Amino acid sequence: MLRRWGKTMTRRLFGIVALSSAIHVCACMAAEPSPLDGNAKYNTAADSFGPFSEDTLGRAVSGDDLSERLAAIRASALRTFVGEGNVRVGYLTLHEPRGNRGTVVVAAGRAESSMKFIELGYDLLRMGFRTVYLLDQRGQGFSDRLIAGAENHDKVHIDSMDFVVNDFQTFVDTIVTQEATGPYYLIANITAGLTATLYLQQNPVQPFSRVILPSPLYELNVTCLEELLFRLQGWWYAPTEWALSDEQQYAPSPFEENDRTTSRARYAFADLVVRTFPEASSFGSTMGWGIEILNAQDRALDSGTAITVPTLMLTASEDELIDNQAVVETCAENFSSCEHVELESARHWILFERDPVRDRALQLITEFLHE
Repeated sequence: MLRRWGKTMTRRLFGIVALSSAIHVCACMAAEPSPLDGNAKYNTAADSFGPFSEDTLGRAVSGDDLSERLAAIRASALRTFVGEGNVRVGYLTLHEPRGNRGTVVVAAGRAESSMKFIELGYDLLRMGFRTVYLLDQRGQGFSDRLIAGAENHDKVHIDSMDFVVNDFQTFVDTIVTQEATGPYYLIANITAGLTATLYLQQNPVQPFSRVILPSPLYELNVTCLEELLFRLQGWWYAPTEWALSDEQQYAPSPFEENDRTTSRARYAFADLVVRTFPEASSFGSTMGWGIEILNAQDRALDSGTAITVPTLMLTASEDELIDNQAVVETCAENFSSCEHVELESARHWILFERDPVRDRALQLITEFLHE
């Protein structure tokens, strides 16, 4: 609480200075027809990819055909829509006509492509959901890049957080609710959780019945001084330049040194996705990304609008990247119907953890969406 108060005071002071300067397909009930039913391109059997355990996924990653299977999914499921500023935003569509539990949107976080979530997408189909959308963010994944030049392709950049939120609203209003059947649910991972929070604050009336936010990025796990220094650097460096602490080429840490997950198989799978789809890769953040995220955190946490949609927030006990206490406080102060669960022995990538942790997360998700 004290650190959050200190960060809030730092931000307000800085703002003044800146201003002055169920795991099977259930077909027992008839579902409302969907326009996707008649389009074989997006129809897929729920058991056509996975289910995987760590052992079977690890063997698949080490094999010869998983990249080909992912490429086939891309060919059949990848679509785009036009977001703010005519930027094309990518997403994958998975549709199981026998499903009867509605639609789930899974929104990827920073430096993640929609394909990274393909295991989760098929898990949701096996839970009985009829349509699953895996959504990229503008500027990363299968979306258009925001900075011209091949040398800038892998930069994670945000031109405006407002544009990110507007893209999401366009996607929900013109695609999700127009072609998929309800009820509608949202899983927004890490940075996408911040986007979802801003969207929900701005749209008290919206289609989602329930929302799940794994490791939502309300506060980075940094000190007040570190945050202040970064903001000051934003005055000297161009928004499109690399943030000083980020690597400028893709070089994943050895598994033993990573701070994202304790699952060797899913860490390797994330790397395989990058190597299979270099056109969808992104990794190092720009100064503009960092400043936009910090300002968006200010807006989300200082908003006087209480979000009423039932929400489940998941945090990892060993997360070194986000401030879990900020998640607990935001859940209590900014949401009127919010539940928080911390997963023991988990790191930052909750949905890509070892089987015991990930299975627990999936259990929490399916129970929450069943209520």
